[in-house]
Amino acid sequence: AGGEKGDEIYRPLASEYLFLSQKLPGLAAQDLSAKLEYSKAPKGSGNSASIAAALACAVYDSQGVKPTRDELYNAAFIADNEYNGGKSSGGDVAAVLGNQPILFKKTFTEPPAWFKEVNAALPHETSLILIQTSDRKTGTGKQIEAFAQAHGITKKPGGLTPEEREEIAKPFNEIVEKITGEMHKDGDAQRLGELLNENHALLESVSDQNIEKAREVAKNAGAFGSKLVGAGGKGGAVIALFEKTRVQKAVKEFKEHGLKAWKIRLAKKGTIVE
Repeated sequence: AGGEKGDEIYRPLASEYLFLSQKLPGLAAQDLSAKLEYSKAPKGSGNSASIAAALACAVYDSQGVKPTRDELYNAAFIADNEYNGGKSSGGDVAAVLGNQPILFKKTFTEPPAWFKEVNAALPHETSLILIQTSDRKTGTGKQIEAFAQAHGITKKPGGLTPEEREEIAKPFNEIVEKITGEMHKDGDAQRLGELLNENHALLESVSDQNIEKAREVAKNAGAFGSKLVGAGGKGGAVIALFEKTRVQKAVKEFKEHGLKAWKIRLAKKGTIVE
């Protein structure tokens, strides 16, 4: 009926629903309810994109419409972008909708993001552990500001010339290419771990003491390497690469240091209706 009430945390999802109501006229004549269950996955692991994509998928299904990937992306991006203060890259949304890991690149032309699914895998007999470093939230916008200040960037992203953006992105593009080169079953786990550490070093300006504590525990537990994920700071988490035989013991060690940790895997199935 054009109104909304309830916890502020759901407001971005209301914006997404309004967007969907404009695409699906039948919604206006129906009363729909959605039960949203938080999986307890840590911040920095794409929760806002996941729940937004799930809502879009369910709403389309309620109308008997099979959406395209782009239609799901456009709807979920509405909420994810609002959750991230208008600073969402769209990468998380693309990832949760994909059936494989993705390569993602933010652009400043149309379309505003480029991504493709890839046949990535972890080196033989290795696993990733995801470590929660904070139960609080740091806005993505503030983290972008911290990164810009640390690197002497005074212009907003849209105000940079293509050459300036390329110069900033160059070390990140180079390290991502190297990481991708080791993301297969015959990849060198030791080298991949070193590359994760190098990638993290490029992001130190948006790290914090909790992230560094988790990385130190990971190193002492035998990790090949680790890096922050998510926005960083209190909005981030850490992933660490381990031998499979060390995972169970490592999770216990994280717990002993007051850190929640989970063994994770590369997903092979995106958002679906069950």
